[in-house]
Amino acid sequence: MLSSLQNPRFLILQSQFQFNFTSKTLNFSSKRRLFHFSNALNSSQAISEQPQTISPTLKTSPPTSQILKTQKSLLSREIKAVEIAEEYLNRLRQTEPQIRSFLHVSENVIKEAEEIDKKIERNEELGSLAGVLVGVKDNICTVDMPSTGGSRILEGYKPAFDATAVKKMRECGAVLIGKTNMDEFGMGSTTEASSFQVTTNPWDVTRVPGGSSGGSAAAVSARQCMVSLPSFSLGLPAYYILASSESSSNLSRYDGVRYGNQVAAEELSSLYGASRANGLGSEVKMRILMGTYALSAGYYDAYYKRAQQVRTLVKKDFKEALDENDILISPAAPSAAYKLGEKKNDPLAMYAGDIMTVNVNLAGLPALVLPCGFVDSGATALPIGLQIIGAAFDEGKLLRVGHIFEQTLQGCRFVPPSVVEGFAS
Repeated sequence: MLSSLQNPRFLILQSQFQFNFTSKTLNFSSKRRLFHFSNALNSSQAISEQPQTISPTLKTSPPTSQILKTQKSLLSREIKAVEIAEEYLNRLRQTEPQIRSFLHVSENVIKEAEEIDKKIERNEELGSLAGVLVGVKDNICTVDMPSTGGSRILEGYKPAFDATAVKKMRECGAVLIGKTNMDEFGMGSTTEASSFQVTTNPWDVTRVPGGSSGGSAAAVSARQCMVSLPSFSLGLPAYYILASSESSSNLSRYDGVRYGNQVAAEELSSLYGASRANGLGSEVKMRILMGTYALSAGYYDAYYKRAQQVRTLVKKDFKEALDENDILISPAAPSAAYKLGEKKNDPLAMYAGDIMTVNVNLAGLPALVLPCGFVDSGATALPIGLQIIGAAFDEGKLLRVGHIFEQTLQGCRFVPPSVVEGFAS
């Protein structure tokens, strides 16, 4: 238990960044460096079983605080839901030409906000998400908006139903502001693989926002919506194999589905080939080839067995480190956001962006990522993330430590100044 530790120990994994904890700069340049976290935190706070609630002095409120603040203002009738919706729509109109986060903006935002105001006037009970403006990733079905998955092969497709997550959000009073951009079918790491447009990073519009939910991330960062619903791969190592293999096997059974783009052709075989060639982007085609290879004869013996052996060694390394330390700390990514197009034609370099988090999945360990500061990129400071790794089934300690970090790393700006300067938090 964390409360039983007088000097909790943290192992810092390889990092090129400097992290500043309460004005004490610790330069983690060595490959592995052990330090007592009490250097940066008061020990009594660090060992607290239930961390005290500390109000950080932030230059702007983080998104969660903004949601709570908004709902409180709604219930006290200080502000109307329509006013909130109009403010975010105005912000979206101002920033969208630079950021390009959304593929579709809902026509029902003001109407849905008006319904919430009417409920307040009638003193009706409000849902837990009443008035919250939500952006939904474009591979999640919405009955009133197109759902293309970022692919031209589904251009114009309108589902006949809401996804379960969307349905539940609507029931709780959330207002869906629109569908966010993404890498085609979620296959990418920068949102450059979208068939429609390239989303930029609100902190520096010459850089990538990440992916495949880059539109969702950029929309929240630029304050175009309060929160977004991305997609969760639930384990990158499995995702790369399973998703690619499933795509490959599904295409081999292309059996006359009639929605999406279809290229005119005289022969059936030409129809299939031309539709795929014109409707699917290069990244998707590469992932399908990857899946085909993973399903090929001999792959299991040649690679899968060896991969399982390597995984055993990875788990062993993590166990040894966690036997001696309570928490492991590493960067969330090997670098800050890079320039648009910098790695687009180098898929291996792009996949290496996941290297800091993939090993945790392989080891079966819990981890969380939170913003921890900035690095100087020349033109502007770019935000970076910190990954905190705990022992198996020790999520409670992990969350307590994460809370302490959030309270300690005060002063981080959450709003990109170059894009949303003057935004009222």
